[in-house]
Amino acid sequence: MNTEQIHGTLVLKQAESLLWASKYMQGLLDGYLDNSDHYMVQIMGCFCSVSILRPFTAELALKGLYQKLTGNEAEHTHNLHELFCLLPATTQNAIETQFQAVKKQYPGYKGRDTVEQLLLVHKNDFINLRYCFFQEAPKSPKEQGSIEDTKISNLQLAIEAIMKVAL
Repeated sequence: MNTEQIHGTLVLKQAESLLWASKYMQGLLDGYLDNSDHYMVQIMGCFCSVSILRPFTAELALKGLYQKLTGNEAEHTHNLHELFCLLPATTQNAIETQFQAVKKQYPGYKGRDTVEQLLLVHKNDFINLRYCFFQEAPKSPKEQGSIEDTKISNLQLAIEAIMKVAL
């Protein structure tokens, strides 16, 4: 394993930590929503944190996996779909298989059919959310169709599938 592959593995470990942080924040958010009259500030803080953490975690996971597999750094982009397409077809298929398995754990799942469709819809979430203050009236994730009405985040399922293949 060369230095770049080791770095990719470390990036994947960081992504794994962010995934757990995202799940924890979602748990807090769910708890606050039950008592929404008293916790509006906490709800907004958790929602903003989770909304930015998930696409960033997906980006790190995809970049780390690419670097681990190839020994090269991924191109400088935040676009989740582009990063997914950089991976070898066998790895993309393995992620898709894991995604289908993870979806079955959530019987009420109403999201995208494939991980590639999901990453295409969420491709610019990190840019749109993180840099929203520097852009002129960007479309919200809801307007772009990347926020769907479901208890579990669709993007979180994709991250879990990527991590299962990567680690």
